[in-house]
Amino acid sequence: YGSKGKDYTFTEEDWSDEKTLLEKKNYYSLSKTRAEKLAWDISKMEGCPFKLCVMNPCLIFGPMLPGQTHLNTSCMVILRFVTGDVKEIKRECMNIVDVRDVARAHVLAALQPEDWKGWGNRFLLVANETSPMTRDIVDILRSSPRLSDEQKSQLATQESEEIPLPVMGVIPPYQTKFDLKKSLSPNSEGGLGLEKYIGTEEMVNGSVKSLLENGFDAMHHYTLTQ
Repeated sequence: YGSKGKDYTFTEEDWSDEKTLLEKKNYYSLSKTRAEKLAWDISKMEGCPFKLCVMNPCLIFGPMLPGQTHLNTSCMVILRFVTGDVKEIKRECMNIVDVRDVARAHVLAALQPEDWKGWGNRFLLVANETSPMTRDIVDILRSSPRLSDEQKSQLATQESEEIPLPVMGVIPPYQTKFDLKKSLSPNSEGGLGLEKYIGTEEMVNGSVKSLLENGFDAMHHYTLTQ
C-alpha cells in the first residue's frame, strides 16, 4: 500500500497491510483483505468440502454488459477523463486488467481437476508486468476512434507537477511492477494458463465503446446510480 520502492516487484506473496488500511480509512480494501484471509482459514479446516484458489485483480477496465444500467466505479474512472472532470493528469501509474481476462481466469480455474497443482494458490490478474502511467491512458483516449473531436478536446493535456500521495503499488511517480508467471504459465505447471493478457489500448477502447453505447456520457450517471 504505497510503501514499496521503485524497484520492487509484486507477487502473490504480497498482502495489503491491515493497519495501514485502517489508518487510511480504506474500508473497501480492508474488507476484501479480511474476507480472503477468512476464506483461506476455512479452506484449511479439517473436512472442508472445497478446494480454493483466489483471483486477485486490480482496477478492471474493458467492455460493460450491453444495456447495463449501473455505471460501475472502474468505468467511471475512464468517463472522468472523457467529460473533462480530470483537469490535470496525475503523475502515477494505473494497475489495470480487462474484465474479459478476469472472467476467463475464473472459468479456467473452475474447470481444473481436483489434482490441479494450482489449488491453494493466489493469482495476480494484471494486464502489464509494468503498469502504464496515467498519461499513457489519456494518450490512448486522445487517439481513440470512438471519441468525437469535441470529447477529445475535454481531455486533460497538462501533467501535474505535484507527486501524488502513496496509495496502491509503489511510491509515485514510479511504475508498479508485477511477476505474472503464475497466471500466465500452463495448467500443467499449476498456472492458470491465460498465456497473455488483453493489451491496454484494447481494454481502454472497449471501455469507451460500451460507455457510449450504454448512454453514459456525463458524470451525473454515476451519482444517480449509487
